[in-house]
Amino acid sequence: MLAGMYYVILVISIAVIVCFAFVYGIMFSLYYFSRKKAIEHKLEDDIISKQLDKDIAKFETKKISKTCLYPKYYYKKKKNKSMWNIFGNCVLAVVFVIMVVGFIFAMIIKGSNQAISIQGVTYYVIETGSMEDVDPNNDYLVNPTSDNEYINTRINQYSLVGIEDYTDVSQLEVYDIVAFEMDGKVVVHRLLAINLEEDGSYTFTFRGDANRYSLADEIDVSEDRIIGVYNGYQSFILGSLIVYLQSGIGLITVFAIIIVMSMYSYYYDKLEAGSKKRYEALLDEKYRLLTYFTYQQNCSVSYLYLDNAFVLNSENEVEETKPKKEIVPSETDQTPIEENFVEEVESNSDLVEVNEPISEEIPNKEVEVEPIVDIDIPIGEDIDIGLVPPIKGSRYDLYQTTHLAKLALAEDEARSRYNEVKNIIMSYKNMTCRFGKRFESFNVSRDKLFVLSIRNKNVTLYLNLEPSSLDSKYFIEDVSNIRKYASYPSKLVIKSNRGVKYAEELIEQVASKFSLEKKKRKSYVDYLVIYPKQSEEELIQAGEMYKRK
Repeated sequence: MLAGMYYVILVISIAVIVCFAFVYGIMFSLYYFSRKKAIEHKLEDDIISKQLDKDIAKFETKKISKTCLYPKYYYKKKKNKSMWNIFGNCVLAVVFVIMVVGFIFAMIIKGSNQAISIQGVTYYVIETGSMEDVDPNNDYLVNPTSDNEYINTRINQYSLVGIEDYTDVSQLEVYDIVAFEMDGKVVVHRLLAINLEEDGSYTFTFRGDANRYSLADEIDVSEDRIIGVYNGYQSFILGSLIVYLQSGIGLITVFAIIIVMSMYSYYYDKLEAGSKKRYEALLDEKYRLLTYFTYQQNCSVSYLYLDNAFVLNSENEVEETKPKKEIVPSETDQTPIEENFVEEVESNSDLVEVNEPISEEIPNKEVEVEPIVDIDIPIGEDIDIGLVPPIKGSRYDLYQTTHLAKLALAEDEARSRYNEVKNIIMSYKNMTCRFGKRFESFNVSRDKLFVLSIRNKNVTLYLNLEPSSLDSKYFIEDVSNIRKYASYPSKLVIKSNRGVKYAEELIEQVASKFSLEKKKRKSYVDYLVIYPKQSEEELIQAGEMYKRK
């Protein structure tokens, strides 16, 4: 009857576990997909940004922050952390294995009448408290006169005890604790008497320490019913755990823990990966606005932070090669001079210019003009940024405009396409960008590859490809007869998103022609933040727009 009830409980427990796994699987998956969507749609950027700022602030307190930036430290730490994650997953797997093995062990003991044999010793779980206390009627325990080593031994209910296999009667001694069979069960009680029968056989009398009398089946127990002798080992913790695992609630608990931890670990790792990806995107976005250059001084690196204005932030100060001289007009000077003084220096590529407006109120004095010189900066594989002078601002009919001014005044759609095309170009290794008076050029080493220009609604891309070799669908214009575009004879006007796609295909052809490789780690730079929109007045004041001669 009890065995049948146990199997009913077992079936019910398994059904509960299946339902539990199904419900928790749905709950975890719904939570995961909702969090994933929130991360992908940038709804958790505030939380991630706060964590990023906190991590950067913590990093800046370290000595290493004086020699490197946080991204380098983060990615190095991430690599080491991944090894710890592998170790943690291994530990978790070991815990799962132990729990499953423990459950199987408990089921084996349950199926073998609460016993399991290991090298001549059988381990039993005590299910009653008959050996836990001492009845006052048992004088041999209250006032023991025997020197039996187990006379004062008490065995708690649910303890796991060790029983050595029985061989012959010489192994037994009065007051030993002995396991014997009674009514199909194994009973572990104290031996009170060893009786020699007339036929030469032995019979035995047993009693539980907490019992006042011996039961009928404990008197004249034949030798063939003896199983073994207690060897002194008992563990209440292991015995209680085995009994618990054998119960229905124990079965549910074990597998519920395994299910919950497995699902949590699986979905947590996936969410952590998505969150880290967004974290790294915000990290790259924060640091790719850093215009940087290197100089050979204690192997250190100086960084320019772009935050409304360029601010030099370096461990060692960099000496300026051409210090500016500030010219302060005298209050007594009244003689006006020319409205604008423009000095242009044209290089072979038309990419170096001198353009400095002079104040109208300065009298006839010698004026020093500092040229704006374009600088080539190699773009690294890890941080995709280029050195760009700050935006300074079109009245196309009266004023001459620089490329930066045209970019600042262009319509939003054209600026967006310019941004996309530039990102495609800068996705290749060793690509450098260079601003000139009329356009922005892109080179790899000495190879001249691309030129980008913009005006109002249109973006124009010039490529180092032979126009006659290109598909007619691109509507390429041959500009090889124009001297400054001789190195970029193919002209593509980008007026739509399809034009951006065509540009990408043509850029890939240039990359194939010059054996360019894509960067391993993709990054996206929002150049529209670096080149913000400005009004004509701001650009005129900044010198990016000046009156035509």
